[in-house]
Amino acid sequence: MKTLLIISIILLTSSCKKEEVNDYPERKVNKGLSLNLIWKSERVLPFETFPGRFYPTLYSVLHDNLIVGKDDLIEMYNKNSGKLIWSIKLLHYGQLEPIRFGHTNEFIIENNKLYFIETRFVYCIDITSGEIVWTSNDFGESFNMALRHTMSSHSPNSIFIGERATGSPYQNVFAISKSDGSILWKSESPLINTTNLDGGTTNRIESPSYSPISNCVYVGSRSYGNRGSLIALDAETGEKKWETRFEIPDSNASECDVDFPASYARYAPQILPDGIIIRSGTYCTKLDFDGNILWQTLEHHNCDYGDTYNDGLIYNNHYYNYSQGSNRSIVYKINVNSGKLIWSNYLDNGNNDYNTISVYGHKVIGDKIYKLADNGWLFGTNIETGNHDILINLPAQEYEDPETGEIIKSGCHGGFAVEGDRIYYLGNDYLFCAEIDRTK
Repeated sequence: MKTLLIISIILLTSSCKKEEVNDYPERKVNKGLSLNLIWKSERVLPFETFPGRFYPTLYSVLHDNLIVGKDDLIEMYNKNSGKLIWSIKLLHYGQLEPIRFGHTNEFIIENNKLYFIETRFVYCIDITSGEIVWTSNDFGESFNMALRHTMSSHSPNSIFIGERATGSPYQNVFAISKSDGSILWKSESPLINTTNLDGGTTNRIESPSYSPISNCVYVGSRSYGNRGSLIALDAETGEKKWETRFEIPDSNASECDVDFPASYARYAPQILPDGIIIRSGTYCTKLDFDGNILWQTLEHHNCDYGDTYNDGLIYNNHYYNYSQGSNRSIVYKINVNSGKLIWSNYLDNGNNDYNTISVYGHKVIGDKIYKLADNGWLFGTNIETGNHDILINLPAQEYEDPETGEIIKSGCHGGFAVEGDRIYYLGNDYLFCAEIDRTK
């Protein structure tokens, strides 16, 4: 009788445990869209490995070719076959700075020439042959180059670069000749007016932008605390023309409570036909060519706002950019004429991930703005609706090697380029070209 009772208790206990497990179904994880491999590079691509290092690789699609910059190499591949056409080893380490947030946005390509700015040199490269036409003089080990240059960082005759000089009053802008790499002019120091500010130990500037309409070079600054300004220089001489200091707006059209406002402008300005747009801390600010502020708009999604190292871009009379809010990273669209916030959205991949966005650039391709989050998720956001039409977890992709049949775990160590459904990106070992699988 006792034996029967013990057996009954054991069976009952086992049954209860089984039912308990069934009460907690497995959490569904969004893996995003799948990719099919088109080609991979013929050889393993070497890259430097540092703990916590990010790899802000540059990509430019040019006709039938793909130009890639990573570590101390610039290489051109045939975008249809993956065949290496030429490779250049840079004089110094390349576009990566020895800090987490070091990154460039894009190559400057003009008249079959590629202009490239790294930590100590400026290069001019012939695109057809892959030969270096000229390099600038070495700016030196202590030179703190502002590397977030854009296509607006040059005029017909010059490339403009900025020396951040964090922690000192001696920030400079240089004009480099496109014909031979010589220095045409250097701005006077100190560039930032800190007369009425306390301290000044965090003074810095970022990469300059050029306007052909005003023939001026514009550079954003950050001074002591959370303050900043926009500075205008004559593009021919480097003479300082004006400086507009940003303050926190008195009126708040967004009707959001802003507890931690900031007005620093450590970003590359974006150039319009009638003025300049620059992120100023938690706001987006538009100025005319005389330095007058036309409007300021809080960058937010449902009053969740923040800041990050993203310069923004202008496309079809709208300004697009990203911020890191308190809940999620945010993408938003602003009308450049009125300053009205058209839409905003969280970068939500469906897995409750924060998706930080400090490292890689973003670009409008077709009807989407693409952003690669730091964790390797690629977001393709519809520029009309703000909805994420494309969600791809690049590090999770797996491909069958066409030669050996082995499974290659993709990984993600770089930026990206997109053409239609084709995605080009640097994995753990190879450069990949893959296509979105629309059958799943």
